[in-house]
Amino acid sequence: MEAPQDDPKTTMQESGTPNTLESLYLSAGLFIAGHTARRIRLIFGKQDSAKLVLDPNTCTLDAYGDPVGGTRIAARTVDVKLAPMQEEGQRKLLNLKGEGLSRPALRLVIVGNGDKPETARLLVLGEEEKITAIVPLQVLADPPQDAT
Repeated sequence: MEAPQDDPKTTMQESGTPNTLESLYLSAGLFIAGHTARRIRLIFGKQDSAKLVLDPNTCTLDAYGDPVGGTRIAARTVDVKLAPMQEEGQRKLLNLKGEGLSRPALRLVIVGNGDKPETARLLVLGEEEKITAIVPLQVLADPPQDAT
């Protein structure tokens, strides 16, 4: 008889980490892991793993700043390991390690109570580990259907 497989959603929710985090459209883009990303998504797996999806597509924006069209270039997916660095009150600071992520280094901040994170942000670090960009992330209940 096979051992039951862990459900990645249950594992991540029990640890107080959301299933998926996603940025809004980044019109200027960020250079990460050798690619320009205009949207960033983190899809959490089991325990300390996740997929970092770097979407390079440029969008046409309407008067409200909502994307209404754009290019259709394949996103780059990087397997990442999440390492806890610090925890203070309801804030967790995690280090992201993966192929091409040494410069700029990435950190993830999750703020919230138990299994219901309220906010999250990705910190992009430059020289001397100084923060060069902060990317607010939305907490999504489930990964979007087009996630890779």
